[in-house]
Amino acid sequence: MGDFTLIFIILCIVVQATFWIATAFSTKKVTENRGGWTMRIIALVVVLSLVFLSKKIAVLSTSYFREKLERKCRL
Repeated sequence: MGDFTLIFIILCIVVQATFWIATAFSTKKVTENRGGWTMRIIALVVVLSLVFLSKKIAVLSTSYFREKLERKCRL
């Protein structure tokens, strides 16, 4: 059951990031560019999170599909 919780949390983060990126393109541009460090920091955090979570996601998906296959083979 804990695997589904992690998947749900990851899904929520992905949905939030997608919404945030989509709304970012619809906002009016500021005339003065201040370097955009906030966007770079957030992008870095997202990329690092995906890198560190990719191993966990791969393990979860592998174990999930392995379990489904084992259940199917038992029938």
